[in-house]
Amino acid sequence: MVRKIALFGMIILSIFITSGLAQTLDGSPYTPGKDADIDLYLVSWKDSEPYHTHGTLIEQNILTRGDPLHPSEKGAVLKYINRFTHATLTAGTATEPTTLKREQEVIYILSGKGIITWRKKTAGLYSGICSLVPADCEFTISSTGSEPLT
Repeated sequence: MVRKIALFGMIILSIFITSGLAQTLDGSPYTPGKDADIDLYLVSWKDSEPYHTHGTLIEQNILTRGDPLHPSEKGAVLKYINRFTHATLTAGTATEPTTLKREQEVIYILSGKGIITWRKKTAGLYSGICSLVPADCEFTISSTGSEPLT
């Protein structure tokens, strides 16, 4: 069934491209070879190189800052947001105290258990919880469960 849907989508796309009905994001007609490669917009965090932030937090980019109409590299399509990442904190570890300068972070928990601490206050982190960390606010995140906090 999935193959039929994918084949149908490719047929429709080829009809739009060959008939001149396809458009780019800015509304101009699509020109094969001239316009951005669609693969630059399709990104998986699993294909990104891991890097450390906040001391021990391991992040992998999904989307990064760039030109949404003409990305310079895969996933560089965000105009008003710095990055959208997948992050993992190993079970039993905590981040270093971190203060964000001139930016905020939105944290959404996929799995695991932990706590976030800021200004001598603590809140639980678990699947489905979302937290906004404002600029100039020192915080730490701890993974308190037996599995990594993602």
